[in-house]
Amino acid sequence: MTDLKRLLNQINPFSSRHETGDNHDEEEYKLPNTASLVIMISMNILLQVSFFIVVSSSNRYAEYLGGNATFSGIVIGIPTAFAGLSLIPLTKYDKGLYKMPLHVSCCFAILGHVAYALAFRANFLYLVLIGRCLNGVAFSMFMYCKRYCTDSRIVGIRRRTTLASWLVIGQCLGMSLGPFLGGVLYNIGFPFLLFNLLAARRTQDRKLLAFGTILGLAGLIVFLSILRTGKVNYGSLFACWWTVALGFNLATTVTLSLLSKQLPPEWNSRTSMAIQCSNYTGRVTGAIWGGSGVSVGMLNFVGLEIAMVGIGAVLFTTLWRDLKTKTG
Repeated sequence: MTDLKRLLNQINPFSSRHETGDNHDEEEYKLPNTASLVIMISMNILLQVSFFIVVSSSNRYAEYLGGNATFSGIVIGIPTAFAGLSLIPLTKYDKGLYKMPLHVSCCFAILGHVAYALAFRANFLYLVLIGRCLNGVAFSMFMYCKRYCTDSRIVGIRRRTTLASWLVIGQCLGMSLGPFLGGVLYNIGFPFLLFNLLAARRTQDRKLLAFGTILGLAGLIVFLSILRTGKVNYGSLFACWWTVALGFNLATTVTLSLLSKQLPPEWNSRTSMAIQCSNYTGRVTGAIWGGSGVSVGMLNFVGLEIAMVGIGAVLFTTLWRDLKTKTG
């Protein structure tokens, strides 16, 4: 009897360790319900299209109604300011769930697009701005999409970079299908992002960040050299823009997933909020800065962009060892 108890004591630890290991693997690779995942990724794509669809026409639309290029830049960028402000009450009452923000986003997206379109009939310039501000409330959903893809309650640590890649694909689809629907950007730029989706499962986040940054920086440097030599044409401008857009879109794949892997799960809401607010700030200032690029001089414009990339590169190079995380 004593020998039997001793044998059981030897077997139990091995059995429990094996079961714990299996449970641990399942936890790392878990995914949310398929239907809800499809809804969130689809919502991200539709909102990205809504954000970028005005880019190609906002300048002429504003001029027709009595505005100028600066007003057009504000029209493009102002929604992100209202998105950031709307996150304050939404995060207070969302109870850590996603249903209420999703319904609010859908409602304000419809109202915003209706107001933006009615500005033409009413011949009222500021109705364009009102419509985009209403759209801004809808764009608060961007933060919830990011939080959803790194929520430790439903997404395992080895799935977060992959889901973040899907969000970036949605962002690039919005940039393509919005202003350049059916254009060459859609045919050329989507396969590379699919490659990024596959690479995210096997490549460390810090390496994706470095590769995207280097690619974007290369595009900026080539653009600067073209400006200095005066050899600017449609083909060279397109190639530089495409390289810069692809590079920095790849780099943004890992910002949220990297933080979610480094910090405790209870910090997910705060990191999602911080990253989304930084995105909003970049889009507002970027749209306004982009609208005034010609007036300040394109060399100065591109020079500032390169300086900002340099600051970021110094930061993540300094923290390179600390950025190592699990893949996936």
